[in-house]
Amino acid sequence: MKNIDLFLKRLAALVIDLAAVYIPAHIAGFKHGELIVVWILYETILLAYWNGTTIGKLRVGLKVVAVDNKNLSLTKALIRAVVKIFSTIILFLGDFWMLWDKKNQTWHDKMADAIVISNVE
Repeated sequence: MKNIDLFLKRLAALVIDLAAVYIPAHIAGFKHGELIVVWILYETILLAYWNGTTIGKLRVGLKVVAVDNKNLSLTKALIRAVVKIFSTIILFLGDFWMLWDKKNQTWHDKMADAIVISNVE
């Protein structure tokens, strides 16, 4: 998969996930800090216990695995979710990093020893 294609799929997955998490949480009255906690829990639990996918990743056919191609542990999923917030809010620099990385890894992938692969079988 070409870097730009993977980047666009990952971006689409992020938009879907943000809508799936933030819209209901915002309607429920969660404040900014609480939304961040909800996001971390969403990413962590789904990646660790839902075969490396989130709603967005499942929709676009991607999944996150450890670099050894095994499922992410809860700890690695948590590390990835927390670093993803910083990786993304700093002008998306951590996300754009995958465009020139040999393994297509973002900063949050690197910190969690993870890679994103196609989930289409």
